[in-house]
Amino acid sequence: NLVKRYEPVLDEYGQPVSDASGEQALVQEIRLQGIEADLIGDVQTEKADENVFGGVEVDPKTGAPIKYHIYKRTRHNLYEKDQVLDADQFVHLWRPMRFGEYRGRSWLAPAMADARDLHELFGFEKVAVKFAASFTAFIKTRSDVPDGSMLFTDSKTAAGEKVIEAQAGKIIRHDDGEDIKFAPTPNRPSGAFIALVEAMIRQISNSLNLPYAFIWDLSRMGGVSARLESRQADRVFKGWQRRLEEKLLNRVRDVVIANAIATGKIPANKNWKRGKWRFGEWITADVGHESQARIAELQAGILTETQVLEERDMNFDEVVRIRAAETQTILDVAKASKLPAEAIRPDRQGLTDMIAAMHDAENPEPTQDPAVAQTNPKAGKEILDLLEKVVQGLIPRDTAIMHLVTVYGVALDRAQLMVPQPIGAVA
Repeated sequence: NLVKRYEPVLDEYGQPVSDASGEQALVQEIRLQGIEADLIGDVQTEKADENVFGGVEVDPKTGAPIKYHIYKRTRHNLYEKDQVLDADQFVHLWRPMRFGEYRGRSWLAPAMADARDLHELFGFEKVAVKFAASFTAFIKTRSDVPDGSMLFTDSKTAAGEKVIEAQAGKIIRHDDGEDIKFAPTPNRPSGAFIALVEAMIRQISNSLNLPYAFIWDLSRMGGVSARLESRQADRVFKGWQRRLEEKLLNRVRDVVIANAIATGKIPANKNWKRGKWRFGEWITADVGHESQARIAELQAGILTETQVLEERDMNFDEVVRIRAAETQTILDVAKASKLPAEAIRPDRQGLTDMIAAMHDAENPEPTQDPAVAQTNPKAGKEILDLLEKVVQGLIPRDTAIMHLVTVYGVALDRAQLMVPQPIGAVA
C-alpha cells in the first residue's frame, strides 16, 4: 500500500494525479535521462584502453563495470565527450549473449540483415506490380496500314497521344488491320515470392526468439498450436519484464521511496520495498479454455487470485473492494425495496442467510449459566420460602438448618451460612 500510495505519478502539466482509489500521489523531483546505445563511448575514435570496452570502464581487478563514458552527438554527426558517470548512477539495460560481454547488442541485431533484404524485395516487387498495372491495352496495326487514322480513337492528348474515352455500352469502329489487345492480368506477387517472404520472416522470428505464427500469421494455427505459440511469446515478454524490474523499475522505486522517507515526506515502514509491478493484460488465444483452466487451478490451490488477476492487469485489493461495494449496494436496495437480495441478484444465493448469520454472531442472545440451568426451580422456591419464614420468626433458625441438611442434602456449615438470623435477633 505504501508503494502504491506514494508512487510518483504526474499528468501532462506536471501536476500530481490520483490513483484508482482516489488517493493523491506524491511528487518526487527525480528525473531519468535516456541514453542511446551509440552515445556510450565514441563509436568513431575509441581510444585503446585495456579497461574500457565500448565506453564501459571496468575494474582491472574484478572486471566489474565502474564507470560509463557518455558522449553527445553534434548536428554534424560528430561525437564529443559529455561526462563520465559512476556505475551506481547508471542503469544499463541490455541482454548479454556471452560471458565477458559489457556492451551487449540490440535485440534486433540478428534480424537486421534479413529485414533489410525483405524491405528491398518489397520495394522491387511493388515497382514490378505498378509497371504491370500501368498498361491497360495495346493497339496493333498491320505494317501496311497507314498510321494516323482517327477511326479507332476519340481524341488526342496534349502530347499527341491517341486516347479512347471509356463509356458503358460504347461501340468502337476501327479499320481493317487495326486490333486491340488487353494487357494480361498481373500475377504478381507470385507464389514463389510469397514463399520466399515467409521463409525470411521465419528466419527473422528465430533471430528474435519469437514464434513464427505470432509474428506473421497466427490464423494458420488453431487450438493447441495457437495456445502454444502465444505462450512461447509470453515467455519471452516475461523475461524482458523481469529484466525491467530487476535492472530499472525496482532501483527507481527504491530511490524514490528512500528519498521520500529521508526527507520526511512519508513515514518509515519496514515493508517499503514490497510491492508488485503491473504490466499489460496477457494475450489469450482461447478465452474459454483459459478461463476454465484458471478456475480449476484456483480450486486446486495451485494459483492464487492475485496471480490470476495480474494476468488481466488487475489488482486484487481493488477487485475485493469493488466486490464489497457491489454487495453492499445490493443489500441497501433490497432493504429499501423490502425484497430478498437473491431477488435482485439470483447468482448471490444464500446472501441473506449469510448476512443474518453475521448479525447473530455480532449480537448473540444471553446464555444461562450451566450451573444455574441444572437447578430445580421448584426446590429453589421452597428454600426461599423457608428462609423468608426464618427471617419473619415463624420458624426457628435451627429447625430450618436441619431441614436443609436432611431434605436437600446441604452440608451443615453451608446450611448455617445460608439461613439468616430472624429480625431482631442478635447473632
